[in-house]
Amino acid sequence: MWYREGTITFTQGSNTLVGAGTAWNVTANGVLPGMIVVAPDNKLYEIKSVTNDTTLTLVENYTGETQSDIPCRIITTYEGDLTQFSARFTALLSRMSGDAKTVRNWLTAVDEVTLEREDGTNVNVKPLSKIIAEHNKHVEWYENNTNAINSAGDKAKQAAASASAAAKSANLASSKATQASNSALDATASKNAANKSASSAKASETSALEAKNAAAISASTASTKATEATSSANAALVSKEAAKLSEMNAASGAGSASTSANQARESARSAKTSANQASTYASAARASKDEASRKSAEASTSASNASSKSAESAAKAEEAKQSQTSALASAERAEIAATRAERALSAISLHDASLTMKGIVKLSSETSSSSEEFAATPKAVKAAFDLAKSKYTANDATTSQKGLVQLSSDTNNASESLAATTKAVKSVKDLADRKAAINSPAFTGTPTAPTATQGTNNTQIATTAYVREAISGLVGSSPEALDTLNELARALGDDPDFATTMTNKLATKQPLDATLTALAGLTTAANKLPYFTGNDTAGLATITSVGRDILSKASVQAIIQYLGLKENGTSGDKIPLLSTANTWSAKQTFSNGLAGSLNGNSDTATKLKAARKIGGVPFDGSSDINLPGVNSTGTQSTSGNAASATKLATPRSIGGMLFDGTANIDLPGVNKVGNQSTTGNAGSATRLQTARTIGGVSFNGTANIDLPGVNKAGNQNTSGNAATATKLATARKINGVSFDGSKNISITPKQLGAAKYVANLATGNTQEWTTAQFVAWLNSQGAFDATQWSTRCSWSYGSNCYIGNASTGCGVIPLAGSVIEVFSTGTSNYTIRITTPSTSGGASGAVLNSEFIYTYNGDNYSPTWRRNYSSQNKPTASEIGALASNGNAVSATKLKTARNIGGVSFDGTANIDLPGVNKAGNQNTSGNAATATKLKTSRTIGGVSFDGSANINLPGVNTSGNQNTSGNAASATKLQTARTINGVSFDGTKNISISAAQIGALPIGGGTITGNLTVNGNGSFNDVQIRSDKRNKRNLVKLDNALDRLEALTGYLYEIQLSDDSWKTSVGLIAQDAQKALSELVTEDTDVISGEKRLCLNYNGIIALLVEGFKTLRHEIKELREK
Repeated sequence: MWYREGTITFTQGSNTLVGAGTAWNVTANGVLPGMIVVAPDNKLYEIKSVTNDTTLTLVENYTGETQSDIPCRIITTYEGDLTQFSARFTALLSRMSGDAKTVRNWLTAVDEVTLEREDGTNVNVKPLSKIIAEHNKHVEWYENNTNAINSAGDKAKQAAASASAAAKSANLASSKATQASNSALDATASKNAANKSASSAKASETSALEAKNAAAISASTASTKATEATSSANAALVSKEAAKLSEMNAASGAGSASTSANQARESARSAKTSANQASTYASAARASKDEASRKSAEASTSASNASSKSAESAAKAEEAKQSQTSALASAERAEIAATRAERALSAISLHDASLTMKGIVKLSSETSSSSEEFAATPKAVKAAFDLAKSKYTANDATTSQKGLVQLSSDTNNASESLAATTKAVKSVKDLADRKAAINSPAFTGTPTAPTATQGTNNTQIATTAYVREAISGLVGSSPEALDTLNELARALGDDPDFATTMTNKLATKQPLDATLTALAGLTTAANKLPYFTGNDTAGLATITSVGRDILSKASVQAIIQYLGLKENGTSGDKIPLLSTANTWSAKQTFSNGLAGSLNGNSDTATKLKAARKIGGVPFDGSSDINLPGVNSTGTQSTSGNAASATKLATPRSIGGMLFDGTANIDLPGVNKVGNQSTTGNAGSATRLQTARTIGGVSFNGTANIDLPGVNKAGNQNTSGNAATATKLATARKINGVSFDGSKNISITPKQLGAAKYVANLATGNTQEWTTAQFVAWLNSQGAFDATQWSTRCSWSYGSNCYIGNASTGCGVIPLAGSVIEVFSTGTSNYTIRITTPSTSGGASGAVLNSEFIYTYNGDNYSPTWRRNYSSQNKPTASEIGALASNGNAVSATKLKTARNIGGVSFDGTANIDLPGVNKAGNQNTSGNAATATKLKTSRTIGGVSFDGSANINLPGVNTSGNQNTSGNAASATKLQTARTINGVSFDGTKNISISAAQIGALPIGGGTITGNLTVNGNGSFNDVQIRSDKRNKRNLVKLDNALDRLEALTGYLYEIQLSDDSWKTSVGLIAQDAQKALSELVTEDTDVISGEKRLCLNYNGIIALLVEGFKTLRHEIKELREK
């Protein structure tokens, strides 16, 4: 919802807004603290307080340019409890009722009426009756001056004719002037003729001028009449709206309905009269236009007949032509007036009412007419009601109609034509009282029930036999050593916290890991090294003593030395490992060349030093060659049988076996059992032929060695300063912080872009802080070093301060146990949010269950604290300008009407004294209550007469004797027969307790009801909260035609039947009416009194209809005011 009335002045840097034509302090308008103002800088500003109708204060200063006369735009969408909504809704209805009363007074007033504008100023307006009288007076004037208007139209015609004649005379005069210049005689004649023409033209000019003035008067009169016709049409439209409003007000009572109907009929008659008059004006205006056009044609004809010409007459003719133009303009204005009158006539056209359309209707007091064209008066309705009331149809009562019925005390009769007596009802009730209740029954004695089979899983009763069999089956399926609870407890170590104990122990164990599981699955052995064959898959490889020695080395240098390798300086490439054939294992590059001779060939040679012959053709590698008989014509001369050899000329020995190529051979120790004779000790070497140095220690394989700096104290000689480096050659940045290894660095959460949390901070020693002191403390804790910082203050009153109300302006903030959050980009821009605890924070007047927010945006910003309301800390009625929940003023200092208390006037402005109460004097009381010393009629107390004139003694009470009682009531300590009270045995020897559940009731302190709650009586609640969250709803459709739907409802004062057959007066609506207006408002259930189906009405839904209806009505009232 919005509040848009009036304008606002915004001042840059100020939090005060000044309104013009506004009513901010009116509760019904909903301009309250917490609502939102839309400023001209397109920003939203929260309202802090409303000072009066034209002044309010913002939470923050306005930052835009200073501007005045800005249309008011305030978002007033309301959030609050039902009491606050009711207060505002009541104020709106009161204002709506006042507006309706004002309009009703205006419709029926005789003298001027004073109305109040939206800005609170007053304006005096004429009553409707006076407006109609003035309208009738205007109509009468028109009718009385019809001849004058027609005369003016005739003069306009003559003026137009003269103007036309003068124009044609001017044309002819120009031609004659040319002829006159050729001859003096002709000139003299023309001069004489011209003089005569001048005289005629002068006369024509005078007539034209008179006609022009008359035409102007006629046009003005026609325009005035057209305006009056439009005003009459508007008045008629107002009368029509007034008639509609009168028709609506007619529903408020039979008496006022008759008056309103008469007024509506008179308004309709006035509207028809105005419409007829408007039509007459339109016809007159069109006739005036036609007459002016005819005169213009006659003037044009007359101008062609002019006979004398001269320069002077031409000038006069031009003036006459202008007169003609004015007359034509008057005709156009008359046509426009006619068009307006026709529009007014169409706007106010009325018709008679019918069964399908609203309109004018005639009243009738007949009670026997069957006409559908008349409306019944309250007199006719009352006569029909009295007649119906005097009638009675003496039919027998049935289940579908009322009538005479016979009583019956039979409790076992299925008849539907008899009525049960109270005796029959009591008999049934006594029988029902001896039965157990359906809900939560309480049994006495030894009730039995069927025993279900084991494994049954439903809601039937479990008998003792079923439970014992189930327990037996559970115990029987357990081991003999664990078939009792004691044995189970001993098995768990008699630990009542067994689950916690196991959780704590499991927490100290290594979590299950696939890699570790793979390693654990290996079968370890000596000289085995685990390695991974795949993802989380491990295997074992054999490791020799040499491998162990190499793995034990602490550096690459030590391994190089162990292997007997050399390095080319400290920065050059290391010499690669050689193969056993003294060849490089990979291609090498030598930047400074090699000394000595090299044998073999280069893998990049482009030419042989000495050319060789291939197939008799010289080849040095510098170019391709062709071989005869191979890739060119010719024959290759080959010696021996190389091309087709199947046997070696000389057999060769391979592994001790001769081979000539004629057959395959087997090699002992290779592909058959046997041994190969090898030179050296490669197969069984236990010592290197040449000892090698590893890490500076000689090694020949006969024993293990120790390497300094690897497996014993000492240092390995390494290249570079890796072993002793204290600083990086090039510094590196870590999250923007430079690091070269020479010193430690610190990285803040802000540099990481992370939030920082500090736990259990203490703010001080229970003293009041200002906002500045609090911000300084936050800065000392590093709160502005991170973009988001938070802490929870320690729960110690003596170790924490508080921020006083003088600094916040919205309450004392206790810091003990509070959560503090800071969102910042530094100390110049930050927002602080403090959430206070739910119990006392150690500071007097501390505001609990609340959220405080403080925003600072630099020196030019005016920061303030603000407090958010919550469901645990709701605003008071005075804080939002609403009425208290009991309907009384929150801070009233005086009663509107003084009241008498004990004969002394009291209006609440001062204390009073009452004679005979707190000062000397007497109170005037009826009877002798103030001075009675004796009862008028004596009464008997315990068999002793007492009239108040003297004390009495009661035998067995304060004197010896006995009171005559039947039985042993005077001395009984136990009932002879114990009785059961709601299932609990009671014999009088001791107290008993009965719970709410035993009597099927809710505890006094409250409880939960599942399902629907049906209450036949009245309910009294301090407050009713109905869940109405939009998130719980779907398919939202706005209610339309709210006023038409409300018009179908009628409020009644009626008597309603109670459960004890009594009747009580109440006020409300009829569900059948609401069902026609909006069927979704009505449901059906069973009436507990009659046992029949009855309709139920959702009164909460009526509120939605009232809200939409009020909005529509307010819009219509606003339109009426604007008119």
